Amino acid sequence: QVMLKVPSSPSVSQFRLPWRLFFLGLLDVATSLTGEEGPAALLPTFPFQPSVARTFARLAQASYCGVDSDLYNWTCPPCQETGIEIVPGTVRLVAKPELWQHDSSFVLIARMTSFKAEDVDACFLAFRGTSTATNMVKDLEFLTKQIPFDWCEGCRVSEGFFSIWKKVEKEVLNALSEVGCQPSSEGGQGRGGPRRSTSTLYMTGHSLGAALSTIAMVMLERQGFHVALSYTFESPRVGNEEFAKTFENAFSRAIPSYRITHAMDPFVHLPPRGLLGYVHVNYEVWYHSETEFKVCQLPEDPECSNRYNFFTGLLHAGQHCRTPLAKGGDICICRL
Repeated sequence: QVMLKVPSSPSVSQFRLPWRLFFLGLLDVATSLTGEEGPAALLPTFPFQPSVARTFARLAQASYCGVDSDLYNWTCPPCQETGIEIVPGTVRLVAKPELWQHDSSFVLIARMTSFKAEDVDACFLAFRGTSTATNMVKDLEFLTKQIPFDWCEGCRVSEGFFSIWKKVEKEVLNALSEVGCQPSSEGGQGRGGPRRSTSTLYMTGHSLGAALSTIAMVMLERQGFHVALSYTFESPRVGNEEFAKTFENAFSRAIPSYRITHAMDPFVHLPPRGLLGYVHVNYEVWYHSETEFKVCQLPEDPECSNRYNFFTGLLHAGQHCRTPLAKGGDICICRL
């Protein structure tokens, strides 16, 4: 029996605010006062579906179970409420140490046969996030530096997010191949049995995991996979405005791709805009109560989570894990 350390929802009292994060928060406040809203956007091509969001929230929640027999057997509490049927024996777990956590990079992978009672042949990837506010603070201190990203002219992304992805990329590709998910150029059978391979992927993640999922979508598409559906939760900003514009054309306008935020979560405001040039990707859906949400029209929409800033949200740090879409309302806890 694997013993799990169950994280508690974070609160502002759990950490002291380092000076560098204080400075980053000031940058976010300064930018919010200028009224900058990021690049203009068209309305989403595909409608937001709350029932699909609940499925992805439970899938992201399942990644917080860690290395556990119930996860391998697809019998964990959130697993049973995803509405996803998988090919038996195809669950793969990729765990890597990062920063201050011994297994902070954690990816849940499996091959699906059914998604919400509809037959599908695809693999899902769920990237787990940081489980405490303290670790989120430390991660974001590390992840603010940008590097060029050759996906598009002028694109820049967080060096930290990209480097974490590169450390797990090979193992993720191997895990996908083992269960029969391969780039469309390869085809044939997967290593795990006679089923023919598929290149279709469903993507999700929470917190740091949402940012990694965003990077992974780009990198996997470039290698010949097809991302068909993506709902992520409480993502920090990943790259600059050029990256956000290109992401919108390649994904947000081409497939159902939503970035879900909740209430006054402060960590969606980091890394800051302004001098560092970070801009959120589309499309945000902001849940401002247990049942009410707004589909936002701008990447930095002042009518959504951006009506607040890092400091106004800091007293509500626990909302980073809280969401009405997860089982029990806390996406960071596998078993409630």
